[in-house]
Amino acid sequence: MILKQSYQALEPPPLSKAVHGIHVKRMIKLGNSSYFNKLAKFSPFLLAEMDEFIERNSLVINGNNKIKQKHYCCPQCLKAHALICSREMKLGNNIEKIVNKLFEGEVGHGEYYLDGEVLIKV
Repeated sequence: MILKQSYQALEPPPLSKAVHGIHVKRMIKLGNSSYFNKLAKFSPFLLAEMDEFIERNSLVINGNNKIKQKHYCCPQCLKAHALICSREMKLGNNIEKIVNKLFEGEVGHGEYYLDGEVLIKV
């Protein structure tokens, strides 16, 4: 018998997954690695949630016929999701400032962002 672990949307994932942030690191603005490091230090669970958002909303890009795939999603939707999650997790204004510094552009698209097939109001 195989047991599958499942988590509610904002329940912290296992810490081993939370410390990676590999997809988020690929999407941040150049020169913002110090903000990424702060986010990883102060809120690894938010970083893990952002990684999971990228995975489930990815446009897989194969550049120059390479086999290696890169996960990429809309940075405006990712920024909106991260800010909503940080508020729901009650992480405080400092984390929101870090998220705003990590990603350029607006929060979502107007008043909404897309998570999978669900349109969410910011």
